This record gives sequence, structure tokens and C-alpha cells, in this order.
Amino acid sequence: LTDITDMFLNINDDEQSPNDVILSSQNNIDDSCLILLEVATNLLQSEELINDFTVLSFEQERLICIVLQIIQRSCELMKENFANELIDYLYLVIGSLASPSPLVRSYAQSSLNTMAKLLYQGSIHNLIVENVDYLIESISQRLNMGMTQHVTSVLMIICKMTGYETILSFNDILE
Repeated sequence: LTDITDMFLNINDDEQSPNDVILSSQNNIDDSCLILLEVATNLLQSEELINDFTVLSFEQERLICIVLQIIQRSCELMKENFANELIDYLYLVIGSLASPSPLVRSYAQSSLNTMAKLLYQGSIHNLIVENVDYLIESISQRLNMGMTQHVTSVLMIICKMTGYETILSFNDILE
């Protein structure tokens, strides 16, 4: 009976160090966050909310806020491991700052502050400047899809947060 129990409970006689347990626990947290982030992003894409925030219903507004909260909590839980995922979510967060909804803007600001605090010593400027290549790619893709109104709002936000010199990085796609 103990052999069967051990097999199902995955008990072995090898002792794990506390560091192994913590590492395993962090990997589980990271994996769970990645799954949740993917599901949340897919939900936004299925609702076609990820690219344009012109008019939002109550449900759409709440959905975007939930996704922004998931991004923020994932960053808090994954800590420096979230840096690898940042490129997939940075445009969404910055783009949400251009939302017509004050609630969405508030959640976006909170998410951006958390990312900056945990990954860039609190500097939103550094967060954007060090990831400007990814933002250029995201903006270029949206321009190619004809989403000029939202992109101009995002460029204006980036300019306000980092200064005009950062916008010069976007020269190729703006021409």
C-alpha cells in the first residue's frame, strides 16, 4: 500500500533542500501566471479590444481592467522573471493609458508603475526607453493594420512620459 501511495503522492526518499522547494514553487507560480496571461490576452483578442478602445461597454471596460490587473499581479508574482514577458504586454498597458475610460487608464497606470518598480527601479522612463524597439514593432504592426487613431494617442503618451527624443526612434515607421 505504501508503494502505491508513494507513487501517487510522488514521495521519494531524497531530501529536497529549502532552495529546491522555493525554486519549484516559483516555477509553478510562473507557469500559472503565464497560462493566465495567455488566456486573458486571447479573451481580449476575441473581443477585438486589444487594438482599439474607441467606445467601451461596461462589460468591455471591466474585461480590460481585469486583464490589466492580471498583468500587474503576474509581474508582482513573477518578479524579474516577468521581464521575459514584458514585450508581449507593454504595448497593451501603454495603449490602455489612451483609453476613453478613466477606470481603464487607472488600471493601466497602476500596472505600468508596478512594472517600472519591480523591473526598472521605479523608472517608467527607463522601462519605455529600454523597450522602445518592441514598442516600435507593435506600433508598426498596428499602423499596417490601419489603426492610426489609437497609435497616434499611444505615441503622444510615450512622448509625454519619456520626452520628444524617444519619438525620434519612431522616425522610420512615421515616414
